[in-house]
Amino acid sequence: MSSPRIIIEKLFADVALPSRATEHSAGYDLYAYLGDRPVKVSDGLGNVLERDCTTAASGRVFKIEPGMTALIPLGFKARLPEGFEAQIRPRSGNS
Repeated sequence: MSSPRIIIEKLFADVALPSRATEHSAGYDLYAYLGDRPVKVSDGLGNVLERDCTTAASGRVFKIEPGMTALIPLGFKARLPEGFEAQIRPRSGNS
């Protein structure tokens, strides 16, 4: 049986594409693409706000405050075959 074909389109030239840490990894690692745009956050009370990222030695940084959720941009879009879905889960080391 062949692997399903997933089409990934970069929205920016410098986007890091999903990758597997090892050949036998169950899933792919995703990387935030913070760029220079604000990130949309929700305060849990129905308010959607935009927050700016900061720059650190390691690159662009975004802090999610307790009680808030954020829509983190990945910088790409993907098309999966019919009947398939994608899930974003915490890293296994964080479980």
